[in-house]
Amino acid sequence: MYRQESPAYRSQLEQSGEVGRPRYQVTSRQIEMLRETGMSWKRVAASLGISVSTLYRRREELNIANGFSDIEDASLDEHIRDILSMTPNAGQTYVLGNSRESVEAFTSSEDV
Repeated sequence: MYRQESPAYRSQLEQSGEVGRPRYQVTSRQIEMLRETGMSWKRVAASLGISVSTLYRRREELNIANGFSDIEDASLDEHIRDILSMTPNAGQTYVLGNSRESVEAFTSSEDV
């Protein structure tokens, strides 16, 4: 099932010479690039040709965060209301894209 996805980011099997099943080589860059496209964790795993469980273990090993921001719910609600007031017919993709840009700007400006 997982091996039928596009081979662009396909993870390779690592031949360690030890007993047992070979380990998949998955880099943090592979995971981050796929997540930057807006893919869900399930879709990232499928694109890499691994199970969601394997992806979860690699994320733990590589210290890759879940991807949630620290923005408060009230702030996020206000931001989405602002987007929809300016563009009332905006779809989910537009709102998500605009929200990601704003959250990145919001979190990076607080880091200064």
